[in-house]
Amino acid sequence: MKENHKVQAQKWLEHLRSGTDQYESFLKYLHEEVQKGGFTLKDIGTSEEELEQLRVKGCKTSAQKWLEYLRSGADQYDSFLKYLREEVQKGGLTLKDIGTSKEELEKLRPVTVR
Repeated sequence: MKENHKVQAQKWLEHLRSGTDQYESFLKYLHEEVQKGGFTLKDIGTSEEELEQLRVKGCKTSAQKWLEYLRSGADQYDSFLKYLREEVQKGGLTLKDIGTSKEELEKLRPVTVR
């Protein structure tokens, strides 16, 4: 049974390492499997430091997803911009870190919203 929890935790770790916008859920699932299995992060080849880096990577991945939606002309500009800014803030990132700027975000704003 313990081995099953370890396998599951490693699965969540691999998802996180590959870069996902579902990082919050996957981190939660990973921690649950570690706790249920009674082993350490070191036992699955990671650490709190790496998990923090993966959390930030997830914030970046998610923010970039919202940016792509905005660039595609999405009609939910205000909501998507809010989600993008939340991820940037949660990750301690800058707009430059995700490949954009205030100027670009303003240009992406639909004319009717300006």
